[in-house]
Amino acid sequence: MVLRNDRGHLLAAAGWNLLHWDSTQVELLAMQYIPLLIQDWMFDAAGLIVEGDNRAIIRAMQRLTEARHWETHPLSGEDFNWTKLFHRVFFNHIPRECNSAAHFCAHLALNCDFKWLFADRDTDAIPSVFWDILWSDVSLFS
Repeated sequence: MVLRNDRGHLLAAAGWNLLHWDSTQVELLAMQYIPLLIQDWMFDAAGLIVEGDNRAIIRAMQRLTEARHWETHPLSGEDFNWTKLFHRVFFNHIPRECNSAAHFCAHLALNCDFKWLFADRDTDAIPSVFWDILWSDVSLFS
């Protein structure tokens, strides 16, 4: 899971060791875990960008956060009330080949749970290979 602010700057990266036969359900569970990453300083951003490579889940989250959906199906989004805490939440589908950071997080989560908050500046906890991956992802769009 990779979270960015409205300018694309990395806010958090995390992974959870979840086992399920349906990868779509795993992606949906990861969306429900986002409140574990939210910090007060993140609310200063004009928006939150959630990146994912599962097009179906990203589209479902986009529909879920539309104001009209909250009004017509108020209980359906109970696990996603965290989206109401931000000015805007953008769910972006990023193809796996352009989303190496999230792919790296998913593979690391096979071994252990982890959470990196980038305002902490505790870069010792973040593997150097992750920084290299972030740089290569940015280079794709330069």
